[in-house]
Amino acid sequence: MKRVFFYSLFISLFMTACGQSPEIKTYIYSQVTTPGAPMGNDKNPFPKKYFIYAEIKKGTSLAAEGLWIDGKYFSVSGVEKVNSPVIVETQTAIKMEKETLVNKTVNDVYQVNVGEEKSRAFQNETEKKLVGENKAVLILTINGKQEFAASAAIKELTPAVMM
Repeated sequence: MKRVFFYSLFISLFMTACGQSPEIKTYIYSQVTTPGAPMGNDKNPFPKKYFIYAEIKKGTSLAAEGLWIDGKYFSVSGVEKVNSPVIVETQTAIKMEKETLVNKTVNDVYQVNVGEEKSRAFQNETEKKLVGENKAVLILTINGKQEFAASAAIKELTPAVMM
């Protein structure tokens, strides 16, 4: 009887593991650019820039459909596989600064390029709930299946100065 129980438990755990989605790690950053000289008004002419990366097990097929940022939907203008570590250089008022966005990893890292803001209704309750509870939600297709990767925070990078 114990043997049957353990075999049943093993098969159940194996089936559950096979049905799970691969782990997706997201890295979401924003950066403002400020004019080098005062403009005489408080309006910044430079839009906020987003740096978005998805890390997933090597060899996993990944595509991005779109993303929600602060409750607004944006298209994706492209997804490209990049090498890790991912480092950006930012010109500040004083010097050039380097910041590591994604550390070196054996997994695949994809850069998700933000497109234009678009109108979109929530496709299901899961999407609606995730968007309501998070600062950013990526809508991905992984190995042919739709998945969501949510982030509760968007990390602010050092502001860049336009010289």
